[in-house]
Amino acid sequence: MSKKIVILRGKNASGKTTAFNNLKNYYHKDKNLFKNWIFVDNGAIKGMFTNLDDQNWRDYSKKIFLDVLKTILPLKRNILIEETSNEMLNRNFNKEIKKYNYQIMTFQFKVSLKNAILRDKKRVKEKSHQGLGEKKIKELRKFHQDHLDKEGIIINTDKLSKWQVINFVIKKLNL
Repeated sequence: MSKKIVILRGKNASGKTTAFNNLKNYYHKDKNLFKNWIFVDNGAIKGMFTNLDDQNWRDYSKKIFLDVLKTILPLKRNILIEETSNEMLNRNFNKEIKKYNYQIMTFQFKVSLKNAILRDKKRVKEKSHQGLGEKKIKELRKFHQDHLDKEGIIINTDKLSKWQVINFVIKKLNL
């Protein structure tokens, strides 16, 4: 029986971190649903290095992320990852993915520019995030648009509430 590697990715302020945390914490609601899943927060790994005055911080975080995956893939557990791509996984772990019989599923989060900017401002106001600002959000949207996982399952968070997103993911995972 195949195990899943589930990727949450998308544009900034699209709800992927919120969804990741809500899925991880779903265990408190249903003890069996995500029992024995491994949750890998690549955004948090990157965040460990962003304050360094070092041009190589991205390389450090990528190495740690790849080392984490190298360690957990042989465990043959379902894995949920925030912020990576199907392409990156296959480029670095194609043999292991086949060997351990993993199926990769990508959820591609989408949000309008207007809502992304509003959410960014709200994060700053709530002091839950330093904020990116409108200019940076526009720059990053271009990057994310050029790097979409073409086969990813689209989640439009302009149209779904936080819990509708969670229920949508759970339904698509056949849990």
